Amino acid sequence: MKYSTIFKLIAISLIFSLLIQSNVFASNDNLQDGVEEKEVFKILFIGNSFSADATDGELSPHSILYDIMKSMVGDNAEIQIGLAKKGSRTFAWHATAAETNEPVYQFFLIKNGESQIISGSHTSKNVLTYTDWNAVVLQPYNTEIEQGRAIGEFNESKKFLDLASSTPYLLDHVSSLAKNADLYLFMPWADSLDTSVFDAAREDFNNICHYIKLAEKLTGTYTGTAFTGTIPVGAAVQAIRGTYLAKLNINANKDVNFGNDPQIGIQRDEAHLSFCIGRYLAGLTFAEVLIPDELRDENYSLPSMSTSEIAGELPDDYLDLVRLAVDAALASAKFEGDKKYNVDVLRGYEESSIEVINKIIESQTFTFTDVQDLTDFDKLLLNAVVDALPYDITGELSIDDPVTLDEPITAHFSYRHGYLTGEVSVKAIITSEVTETETSSEQESLPNEENLSSDSEQTSETGQTSETGQTSETGQSAEEEKDTKIFPIQTIILIIVLVLIIVYVIIFSKKKLQK
Repeated sequence: MKYSTIFKLIAISLIFSLLIQSNVFASNDNLQDGVEEKEVFKILFIGNSFSADATDGELSPHSILYDIMKSMVGDNAEIQIGLAKKGSRTFAWHATAAETNEPVYQFFLIKNGESQIISGSHTSKNVLTYTDWNAVVLQPYNTEIEQGRAIGEFNESKKFLDLASSTPYLLDHVSSLAKNADLYLFMPWADSLDTSVFDAAREDFNNICHYIKLAEKLTGTYTGTAFTGTIPVGAAVQAIRGTYLAKLNINANKDVNFGNDPQIGIQRDEAHLSFCIGRYLAGLTFAEVLIPDELRDENYSLPSMSTSEIAGELPDDYLDLVRLAVDAALASAKFEGDKKYNVDVLRGYEESSIEVINKIIESQTFTFTDVQDLTDFDKLLLNAVVDALPYDITGELSIDDPVTLDEPITAHFSYRHGYLTGEVSVKAIITSEVTETETSSEQESLPNEENLSSDSEQTSETGQTSETGQTSETGQSAEEEKDTKIFPIQTIILIIVLVLIIVYVIIFSKKKLQK
Protein backbone atom coordinates (compact mmCIF):
# COMPACT_ATOMS: atom_id res chain seq x y z
CA MET A 1 0.00 0.00 0.00
CA LYS A 2 1.37 3.39 -0.93
CA TYR A 3 1.91 6.17 1.57
CA SER A 4 -0.50 8.37 -0.42
CA THR A 5 -3.25 5.83 0.21
CA ILE A 6 -2.55 5.89 3.94
CA PHE A 7 -2.66 9.67 3.98
CA LYS A 8 -5.97 9.62 2.10
CA LEU A 9 -7.45 7.24 4.67
CA ILE A 10 -6.20 9.41 7.51
CA ALA A 11 -7.69 12.49 5.85
CA ILE A 12 -11.04 10.71 5.42
CA SER A 13 -10.98 9.68 9.09
CA LEU A 14 -10.28 13.23 10.20
CA ILE A 15 -13.08 14.61 8.05
CA PHE A 16 -15.38 11.95 9.51
CA SER A 17 -14.32 13.07 12.97
CA LEU A 18 -15.10 16.71 12.19
CA LEU A 19 -18.51 15.80 10.81
CA ILE A 20 -19.39 13.90 13.98
CA GLN A 21 -18.30 16.83 16.14
CA SER A 22 -20.23 19.34 14.02
CA ASN A 23 -23.36 17.19 14.32
CA VAL A 24 -22.94 17.02 18.08
CA PHE A 25 -22.58 20.78 18.34
CA ALA A 26 -25.46 21.32 15.94
CA SER A 27 -27.73 19.12 18.05
CA ASN A 28 -26.67 21.01 21.20
CA ASP A 29 -27.32 24.33 19.48
CA ASN A 30 -30.76 23.17 18.38
CA LEU A 31 -31.66 22.28 21.96
CA GLN A 32 -30.30 25.58 23.25
CA ASP A 33 -32.16 27.59 20.60
CA GLY A 34 -35.47 25.92 21.51
CA VAL A 35 -36.08 24.33 18.13
CA GLU A 36 -38.41 21.84 19.78
CA GLU A 37 -41.91 23.15 19.21
CA LYS A 38 -43.89 24.06 22.34
CA GLU A 39 -47.43 22.96 22.99
CA VAL A 40 -49.98 25.77 22.62
CA PHE A 41 -52.92 25.73 25.03
CA LYS A 42 -55.91 27.51 23.42
CA ILE A 43 -59.03 28.78 25.17
CA LEU A 44 -62.09 30.37 23.52
CA PHE A 45 -64.63 32.51 25.42
CA ILE A 46 -68.12 33.07 24.01
CA GLY A 47 -70.09 35.64 25.98
CA ASN A 48 -70.61 39.33 26.66
CA SER A 49 -68.66 42.06 28.48
CA PHE A 50 -68.26 39.80 31.52
CA SER A 51 -66.12 37.55 29.32
CA ALA A 52 -64.16 40.64 28.27
CA ASP A 53 -63.51 41.26 31.98
CA ALA A 54 -62.40 37.68 32.57
CA THR A 55 -60.03 37.59 29.59
CA ASP A 56 -58.90 41.19 30.00
CA GLY A 57 -59.00 40.98 26.21
CA GLU A 58 -60.77 44.17 25.17
CA LEU A 59 -59.65 47.75 25.86
CA SER A 60 -56.92 46.46 28.17
CA PRO A 61 -53.36 47.37 27.13
CA HIS A 62 -52.23 43.92 28.27
CA SER A 63 -54.16 40.79 29.25
CA ILE A 64 -53.71 39.85 32.91
CA LEU A 65 -55.36 36.45 32.22
CA TYR A 66 -52.63 35.69 29.71
CA ASP A 67 -49.95 36.82 32.18
CA ILE A 68 -51.33 34.59 34.94
CA MET A 69 -51.66 31.54 32.69
CA LYS A 70 -48.23 32.05 31.13
CA SER A 71 -46.66 32.31 34.58
CA MET A 72 -48.24 28.96 35.50
CA VAL A 73 -46.94 27.08 32.46
CA GLY A 74 -43.59 28.88 32.21
CA ASP A 75 -41.55 27.50 29.30
CA ASN A 76 -43.66 24.34 29.13
CA ALA A 77 -46.25 25.82 26.77
CA GLU A 78 -47.64 28.89 25.04
CA ILE A 79 -51.09 30.37 25.67
CA GLN A 80 -53.67 31.67 23.20
CA ILE A 81 -57.01 33.15 24.24
CA GLY A 82 -59.93 33.86 21.93
CA LEU A 83 -62.85 36.13 22.83
CA ALA A 84 -66.09 36.13 20.80
CA LYS A 85 -68.33 38.76 22.40
CA LYS A 86 -71.47 40.76 22.05
CA GLY A 87 -72.35 43.08 24.92
CA SER A 88 -75.25 42.32 27.28
CA ARG A 89 -76.26 39.13 25.45
CA THR A 90 -77.80 36.01 26.99
CA PHE A 91 -77.51 32.26 26.45
CA ALA A 92 -80.84 32.57 24.62
CA TRP A 93 -79.33 35.12 22.23
CA HIS A 94 -76.19 33.05 21.62
CA ALA A 95 -78.31 29.99 20.86
CA THR A 96 -80.46 32.01 18.44
CA ALA A 97 -77.39 33.42 16.67
CA ALA A 98 -75.90 29.92 16.40
CA GLU A 99 -79.09 28.52 14.88
CA THR A 100 -79.32 31.30 12.28
CA ASN A 101 -75.52 31.37 11.70
CA GLU A 102 -75.48 35.17 11.87
CA PRO A 103 -72.12 37.04 11.82
CA VAL A 104 -72.70 38.97 15.05
CA TYR A 105 -69.52 38.61 17.11
CA GLN A 106 -66.46 40.75 17.59
CA PHE A 107 -63.53 38.37 17.71
CA PHE A 108 -60.34 39.10 19.67
CA LEU A 109 -57.23 36.93 19.81
CA ILE A 110 -54.67 37.27 22.61
CA LYS A 111 -51.15 36.09 21.78
CA ASN A 112 -48.00 36.97 23.69
CA GLY A 113 -50.17 38.96 26.08
CA GLU A 114 -51.37 41.42 23.44
CA SER A 115 -54.96 41.52 22.22
CA GLN A 116 -55.70 41.96 18.52
CA ILE A 117 -59.08 42.18 16.88
CA ILE A 118 -59.75 39.84 13.97
CA SER A 119 -61.44 42.15 11.46
CA GLY A 120 -65.03 41.73 10.45
CA SER A 121 -68.10 40.24 12.09
CA HIS A 122 -68.02 36.55 12.84
CA THR A 123 -70.45 33.68 13.30
CA SER A 124 -70.08 31.28 16.20
CA LYS A 125 -69.14 28.62 13.63
CA ASN A 126 -66.28 30.85 12.39
CA VAL A 127 -64.76 31.27 15.82
CA LEU A 128 -65.31 27.68 16.93
CA THR A 129 -63.45 26.39 13.86
CA TYR A 130 -60.82 29.15 13.80
CA THR A 131 -58.31 26.79 15.41
CA ASP A 132 -58.24 23.57 17.39
CA TRP A 133 -59.36 24.89 20.79
CA ASN A 134 -58.46 23.01 23.97
CA ALA A 135 -61.27 24.61 25.97
CA VAL A 136 -64.42 26.60 25.21
CA VAL A 137 -66.07 28.72 27.91
CA LEU A 138 -69.76 29.67 27.64
CA GLN A 139 -71.00 32.64 29.65
CA PRO A 140 -74.67 33.37 30.45
CA TYR A 141 -75.95 36.83 31.36
CA ASN A 142 -75.91 37.35 35.13
CA THR A 143 -79.58 38.33 35.54
CA GLU A 144 -80.52 35.43 33.22
CA ILE A 145 -78.73 33.01 35.52
CA GLU A 146 -80.31 34.63 38.60
CA GLN A 147 -83.82 33.99 37.22
CA GLY A 148 -83.32 30.87 35.15
CA ARG A 149 -84.46 32.54 31.93
CA ALA A 150 -83.92 35.54 29.65
CA ILE A 151 -86.50 38.30 29.35
CA GLY A 152 -86.23 38.40 25.55
CA GLU A 153 -85.09 41.99 25.02
CA PHE A 154 -82.69 41.19 22.14
CA ASN A 155 -85.03 39.33 19.77
CA GLU A 156 -84.03 35.95 21.10
CA SER A 157 -86.02 33.01 19.81
CA LYS A 158 -88.78 32.23 22.28
CA LYS A 159 -87.87 28.57 22.31
CA PHE A 160 -84.47 29.47 23.83
CA LEU A 161 -85.59 31.84 26.59
CA ASP A 162 -85.34 29.22 29.33
CA LEU A 163 -81.85 28.03 30.34
CA ALA A 164 -83.20 24.50 30.15
CA SER A 165 -83.60 24.90 26.36
CA SER A 166 -80.76 27.27 25.40
CA THR A 167 -78.06 25.35 27.29
CA PRO A 168 -78.55 21.91 25.60
CA TYR A 169 -78.61 23.57 22.18
CA LEU A 170 -75.33 25.40 22.83
CA LEU A 171 -73.70 22.22 24.18
CA ASP A 172 -74.65 20.40 20.95
CA HIS A 173 -73.52 23.32 18.79
CA VAL A 174 -70.12 23.77 20.40
CA SER A 175 -69.23 20.09 20.75
CA SER A 176 -70.07 19.39 17.11
CA LEU A 177 -67.68 22.12 15.88
CA ALA A 178 -64.92 22.16 18.53
CA LYS A 179 -64.64 18.40 18.76
CA ASN A 180 -61.47 18.26 20.87
CA ALA A 181 -62.38 20.99 23.35
CA ASP A 182 -63.54 20.68 26.93
CA LEU A 183 -66.63 22.81 27.64
CA TYR A 184 -66.86 25.03 30.72
CA LEU A 185 -69.68 27.06 32.26
CA PHE A 186 -68.77 30.59 33.38
CA MET A 187 -70.37 31.44 36.74
CA PRO A 188 -70.95 35.24 36.73
CA TRP A 189 -71.20 37.48 39.78
CA ALA A 190 -74.10 39.40 41.26
CA ASP A 191 -74.23 43.14 40.59
CA SER A 192 -73.66 45.40 43.58
CA LEU A 193 -72.64 49.01 44.08
CA ASP A 194 -73.27 48.84 47.82
CA THR A 195 -69.90 49.45 49.51
CA SER A 196 -71.47 50.22 52.90
CA VAL A 197 -71.89 46.61 54.04
CA PHE A 198 -69.97 43.37 53.72
CA ASP A 199 -71.48 40.46 51.77
CA ALA A 200 -73.61 42.69 49.55
CA ALA A 201 -75.90 41.06 46.95
CA ARG A 202 -76.07 37.79 48.91
CA GLU A 203 -79.64 36.99 47.83
CA ASP A 204 -78.86 37.44 44.12
CA PHE A 205 -75.72 35.36 44.55
CA ASN A 206 -77.71 32.52 46.14
CA ASN A 207 -80.01 32.52 43.08
CA ILE A 208 -76.98 32.33 40.78
CA CYS A 209 -75.72 29.31 42.73
CA HIS A 210 -79.10 27.62 42.33
CA TYR A 211 -79.37 27.99 38.56
CA ILE A 212 -75.69 27.30 37.90
CA LYS A 213 -76.14 23.90 39.56
CA LEU A 214 -79.22 23.24 37.42
CA ALA A 215 -77.34 24.21 34.23
CA GLU A 216 -74.49 21.86 35.17
CA LYS A 217 -76.89 18.90 35.02
CA LEU A 218 -78.08 19.69 31.48
CA THR A 219 -76.65 17.86 28.46
CA GLY A 220 -76.81 18.28 24.71
CA THR A 221 -80.07 17.04 23.27
CA TYR A 222 -78.40 15.08 20.46
CA THR A 223 -74.78 14.66 21.53
CA GLY A 224 -75.28 14.06 25.24
CA THR A 225 -72.44 16.50 25.89
CA ALA A 226 -72.14 17.90 29.43
CA PHE A 227 -70.00 20.66 30.87
CA THR A 228 -66.53 19.54 31.90
CA GLY A 229 -66.69 21.96 34.81
CA THR A 230 -67.72 25.38 36.09
CA ILE A 231 -65.46 28.40 36.59
CA PRO A 232 -66.71 29.84 39.94
CA VAL A 233 -65.81 33.49 39.40
CA GLY A 234 -69.07 34.58 41.03
CA ALA A 235 -68.16 32.67 44.19
CA ALA A 236 -64.70 34.30 44.30
CA VAL A 237 -66.27 37.76 43.97
CA GLN A 238 -68.72 36.99 46.78
CA ALA A 239 -65.92 35.72 49.03
CA ILE A 240 -63.86 38.88 48.66
CA ARG A 241 -66.92 40.97 49.53
CA GLY A 242 -66.15 40.13 53.14
CA THR A 243 -62.89 42.10 53.05
CA TYR A 244 -62.10 45.80 53.21
CA LEU A 245 -61.54 45.75 49.43
CA ALA A 246 -65.35 45.50 49.10
CA LYS A 247 -65.63 48.92 50.76
CA LEU A 248 -63.27 50.75 48.43
CA ASN A 249 -65.06 53.64 46.75
CA ILE A 250 -62.49 55.45 44.64
CA ASN A 251 -63.19 57.77 41.72
CA ALA A 252 -66.69 56.42 41.22
CA ASN A 253 -67.81 58.37 38.17
CA LYS A 254 -69.39 57.46 34.86
CA ASP A 255 -66.31 58.22 32.77
CA VAL A 256 -65.00 54.68 33.08
CA ASN A 257 -61.55 54.07 31.63
CA PHE A 258 -58.06 52.98 32.63
CA GLY A 259 -57.04 56.59 33.21
CA ASN A 260 -59.39 57.30 36.11
CA ASP A 261 -59.32 53.67 37.31
CA PRO A 262 -62.62 53.57 39.27
CA GLN A 263 -62.84 51.12 42.16
CA ILE A 264 -66.34 50.63 43.60
CA GLY A 265 -65.97 47.67 45.89
CA ILE A 266 -64.81 44.94 43.51
CA GLN A 267 -66.48 46.57 40.49
CA ARG A 268 -65.86 49.64 38.33
CA ASP A 269 -69.49 50.47 37.52
CA GLU A 270 -72.95 49.02 38.03
CA ALA A 271 -71.95 45.57 36.78
CA HIS A 272 -68.38 45.13 35.57
CA LEU A 273 -65.28 44.13 37.52
CA SER A 274 -62.66 46.70 38.47
CA PHE A 275 -59.77 46.93 36.05
CA CYS A 276 -56.98 45.88 38.42
CA ILE A 277 -58.35 43.89 41.38
CA GLY A 278 -61.54 42.47 39.86
CA ARG A 279 -60.05 41.35 36.56
CA TYR A 280 -57.13 39.72 38.35
CA LEU A 281 -59.61 37.84 40.56
CA ALA A 282 -61.49 36.50 37.53
CA GLY A 283 -58.28 35.68 35.64
CA LEU A 284 -56.78 33.73 38.53
CA THR A 285 -60.00 31.72 38.97
CA PHE A 286 -60.00 30.75 35.30
CA ALA A 287 -56.30 29.89 35.28
CA GLU A 288 -56.58 27.64 38.33
CA VAL A 289 -59.40 25.62 36.74
CA LEU A 290 -58.26 25.52 33.12
CA ILE A 291 -54.48 24.98 33.18
CA PRO A 292 -53.82 21.20 33.18
CA ASP A 293 -51.46 19.81 35.81
CA GLU A 294 -49.14 18.35 33.18
CA LEU A 295 -48.44 21.82 31.75
CA ARG A 296 -47.80 23.57 35.07
CA ASP A 297 -44.37 24.75 36.06
CA GLU A 298 -43.74 23.47 39.59
CA ASN A 299 -41.85 26.65 40.55
CA TYR A 300 -44.16 29.26 39.04
CA SER A 301 -44.85 32.59 40.73
CA LEU A 302 -47.85 34.76 39.94
CA PRO A 303 -47.40 38.16 38.28
CA SER A 304 -48.21 41.39 40.09
CA MET A 305 -51.54 43.11 39.60
CA SER A 306 -51.83 45.67 36.84
CA THR A 307 -50.43 49.00 37.92
CA SER A 308 -53.12 51.55 38.71
CA GLU A 309 -52.68 54.93 37.03
CA ILE A 310 -54.00 56.56 40.20
CA ALA A 311 -52.40 54.49 42.95
CA GLY A 312 -49.34 53.15 41.15
CA GLU A 313 -48.19 49.61 41.91
CA LEU A 314 -50.81 47.92 44.05
CA PRO A 315 -49.67 46.31 47.33
CA ASP A 316 -49.07 42.61 47.86
CA ASP A 317 -51.84 42.25 50.44
CA TYR A 318 -54.42 43.01 47.71
CA LEU A 319 -53.09 40.00 45.81
CA ASP A 320 -53.07 37.93 49.02
CA LEU A 321 -56.78 38.60 49.53
CA VAL A 322 -57.52 37.74 45.89
CA ARG A 323 -55.74 34.40 46.28
CA LEU A 324 -57.70 33.63 49.46
CA ALA A 325 -61.00 34.43 47.71
CA VAL A 326 -60.13 32.23 44.72
CA ASP A 327 -59.12 29.37 47.04
CA ALA A 328 -62.43 29.70 48.89
CA ALA A 329 -64.38 29.61 45.61
CA LEU A 330 -62.52 26.53 44.35
CA ALA A 331 -63.08 24.80 47.69
CA SER A 332 -66.81 25.58 47.55
CA ALA A 333 -67.03 23.88 44.13
CA LYS A 334 -66.11 20.56 45.76
CA PHE A 335 -69.16 20.53 48.05
CA GLU A 336 -72.41 18.80 47.17
CA GLY A 337 -76.02 19.90 47.44
CA ASP A 338 -76.94 23.28 48.91
CA LYS A 339 -73.37 23.98 50.05
CA LYS A 340 -71.93 23.83 46.55
CA TYR A 341 -70.64 27.28 45.46
CA ASN A 342 -72.40 28.86 48.45
CA VAL A 343 -69.13 30.33 49.64
CA ASP A 344 -68.96 32.35 52.83
CA VAL A 345 -67.24 35.72 52.82
CA LEU A 346 -63.64 35.90 54.03
CA ARG A 347 -63.46 36.71 57.74
CA GLY A 348 -60.82 38.67 59.61
CA TYR A 349 -60.04 41.18 56.87
CA GLU A 350 -62.72 43.76 57.55
CA GLU A 351 -60.32 46.46 58.76
CA SER A 352 -58.69 48.46 56.03
CA SER A 353 -54.94 48.81 55.87
CA ILE A 354 -55.34 52.45 56.92
CA GLU A 355 -57.14 51.44 60.11
CA VAL A 356 -54.46 48.86 60.89
CA ILE A 357 -51.61 51.30 60.24
CA ASN A 358 -53.12 54.04 62.39
CA LYS A 359 -53.69 51.64 65.29
CA ILE A 360 -50.09 50.43 65.21
CA ILE A 361 -48.61 53.92 65.14
CA GLU A 362 -50.96 55.43 67.71
CA SER A 363 -50.36 52.60 70.18
CA GLN A 364 -46.65 53.27 70.73
CA THR A 365 -43.99 55.87 71.38
CA PHE A 366 -40.89 55.49 69.24
CA THR A 367 -37.92 55.67 71.59
CA PHE A 368 -34.34 56.41 70.53
CA THR A 369 -31.07 56.52 72.47
CA ASP A 370 -27.63 57.88 71.73
CA VAL A 371 -28.67 59.87 68.63
CA GLN A 372 -25.56 61.77 67.55
CA ASP A 373 -27.01 64.07 64.89
CA LEU A 374 -30.45 65.57 65.59
CA THR A 375 -30.60 67.36 62.25
CA ASP A 376 -31.50 64.13 60.40
CA PHE A 377 -33.80 62.79 63.10
CA ASP A 378 -36.88 63.10 60.84
CA LYS A 379 -35.37 60.53 58.45
CA LEU A 380 -34.50 58.25 61.35
CA LEU A 381 -38.04 58.44 62.70
CA LEU A 382 -39.59 57.88 59.25
CA ASN A 383 -37.56 54.69 58.79
CA ALA A 384 -38.59 53.45 62.24
CA VAL A 385 -42.27 54.07 61.51
CA VAL A 386 -42.19 52.31 58.15
CA ASP A 387 -40.27 49.34 59.63
CA ALA A 388 -42.94 48.93 62.35
CA LEU A 389 -45.73 48.36 59.81
CA PRO A 390 -46.83 45.07 58.21
CA TYR A 391 -47.24 46.77 54.82
CA ASP A 392 -44.78 48.14 52.31
CA ILE A 393 -45.87 51.76 52.14
CA THR A 394 -44.61 55.15 51.02
CA GLY A 395 -45.13 58.31 53.03
CA GLU A 396 -43.84 61.65 54.28
CA LEU A 397 -43.09 62.67 57.87
CA SER A 398 -42.80 66.15 59.31
CA ILE A 399 -41.89 67.08 62.91
CA ASP A 400 -43.94 69.87 64.46
CA ASP A 401 -41.49 71.26 67.07
CA PRO A 402 -37.70 71.50 67.50
CA VAL A 403 -36.13 68.18 68.47
CA THR A 404 -34.59 68.08 71.96
CA LEU A 405 -33.36 65.32 74.25
CA ASP A 406 -35.73 63.80 76.82
CA GLU A 407 -38.67 65.81 75.52
CA PRO A 408 -41.77 64.32 73.81
CA ILE A 409 -41.69 64.72 70.05
CA THR A 410 -44.79 64.87 67.87
CA ALA A 411 -44.61 64.24 64.15
CA HIS A 412 -47.16 64.13 61.34
CA PHE A 413 -47.12 61.10 59.02
CA SER A 414 -49.08 61.09 55.73
CA TYR A 415 -48.96 58.05 53.50
CA ARG A 416 -50.54 55.97 50.74
CA HIS A 417 -51.28 52.26 50.68
CA GLY A 418 -52.81 51.12 47.40
CA TYR A 419 -55.94 53.12 46.67
CA LEU A 420 -56.14 54.51 50.21
CA THR A 421 -54.38 57.46 51.83
CA GLY A 422 -54.02 58.13 55.55
CA GLU A 423 -52.71 60.61 58.10
CA VAL A 424 -51.66 59.95 61.67
CA SER A 425 -49.72 61.58 64.51
CA VAL A 426 -46.49 59.93 65.62
CA LYS A 427 -45.12 60.08 69.18
CA ALA A 428 -41.38 59.81 69.77
CA ILE A 429 -38.67 60.63 72.32
CA ILE A 430 -34.86 60.70 72.37
CA THR A 431 -33.44 59.68 75.73
CA SER A 432 -30.02 60.76 76.92
CA GLU A 433 -29.66 57.85 79.39
CA VAL A 434 -28.72 54.39 78.15
CA THR A 435 -29.40 51.53 80.56
CA GLU A 436 -27.44 48.29 80.51
CA THR A 437 -30.52 46.35 79.39
CA GLU A 438 -31.17 48.76 76.53
CA THR A 439 -27.56 48.54 75.40
CA SER A 440 -27.51 44.74 75.34
CA SER A 441 -30.85 44.55 73.54
CA GLU A 442 -29.64 47.02 70.94
CA GLN A 443 -26.52 44.96 70.35
CA GLU A 444 -28.59 41.82 69.93
CA SER A 445 -30.83 43.49 67.39
CA LEU A 446 -27.96 44.89 65.33
CA PRO A 447 -26.92 42.72 62.39
CA ASN A 448 -23.51 41.08 62.74
CA GLU A 449 -21.17 42.70 60.24
CA GLU A 450 -19.06 39.57 59.94
CA ASN A 451 -22.15 37.50 59.19
CA LEU A 452 -23.32 40.03 56.62
CA SER A 453 -19.90 39.93 55.01
CA SER A 454 -19.80 36.17 54.89
CA ASP A 455 -23.40 35.95 53.60
CA SER A 456 -22.69 38.38 50.78
CA GLU A 457 -19.66 36.40 49.67
CA GLN A 458 -21.04 32.87 49.68
CA THR A 459 -18.97 30.67 47.43
CA SER A 460 -19.31 27.35 45.76
CA GLU A 461 -17.13 24.42 46.75
CA THR A 462 -14.43 25.64 44.35
CA GLY A 463 -14.39 29.14 45.87
CA GLN A 464 -16.21 31.02 43.07
CA THR A 465 -18.73 33.65 44.14
CA SER A 466 -22.23 33.67 42.71
CA GLU A 467 -21.47 36.92 40.90
CA THR A 468 -19.02 35.18 38.58
CA GLY A 469 -21.60 32.69 37.36
CA GLN A 470 -23.09 29.46 38.59
CA THR A 471 -20.80 26.44 38.81
CA SER A 472 -21.34 22.75 39.23
CA GLU A 473 -20.33 20.89 42.40
CA THR A 474 -16.98 20.00 40.81
CA GLY A 475 -16.30 23.63 39.96
CA GLN A 476 -16.77 23.17 36.22
CA SER A 477 -18.54 25.83 34.24
CA ALA A 478 -21.28 24.92 31.75
CA GLU A 479 -18.82 25.27 28.87
CA GLU A 480 -16.27 23.02 30.61
CA GLU A 481 -18.92 20.38 31.23
CA LYS A 482 -19.96 20.59 27.59
CA ASP A 483 -16.32 20.06 26.51
CA THR A 484 -16.08 17.10 28.89
CA LYS A 485 -19.10 15.49 27.24
CA ILE A 486 -17.62 15.99 23.77
CA PHE A 487 -14.09 14.84 24.78
CA PRO A 488 -14.79 11.08 24.91
CA ILE A 489 -16.05 11.18 21.31
CA GLN A 490 -12.90 12.94 20.15
CA THR A 491 -10.74 10.41 22.05
CA ILE A 492 -12.53 7.44 20.49
CA ILE A 493 -12.15 8.88 17.01
CA LEU A 494 -8.45 9.58 17.60
CA ILE A 495 -7.89 6.00 18.79
CA ILE A 496 -9.65 4.67 15.69
CA VAL A 497 -7.43 6.81 13.44
CA LEU A 498 -4.27 5.62 15.22
CA VAL A 499 -5.34 1.99 14.97
CA LEU A 500 -5.95 2.40 11.25
CA ILE A 501 -2.53 3.95 10.80
CA ILE A 502 -0.86 1.09 12.69
CA VAL A 503 -2.78 -1.51 10.67
CA TYR A 504 -1.85 0.16 7.41
CA VAL A 505 1.82 0.42 8.42
CA ILE A 506 1.90 -3.29 9.36
CA ILE A 507 0.28 -4.33 6.08
CA PHE A 508 2.62 -2.11 4.13
CA SER A 509 5.67 -3.51 5.97
CA LYS A 510 4.63 -7.13 5.32
CA LYS A 511 4.13 -6.49 1.64
CA LYS A 512 7.51 -4.82 1.42
CA LEU A 513 9.20 -7.80 3.13
CA GLN A 514 7.48 -10.22 0.77
CA LYS A 515 8.90 -8.34 -2.16
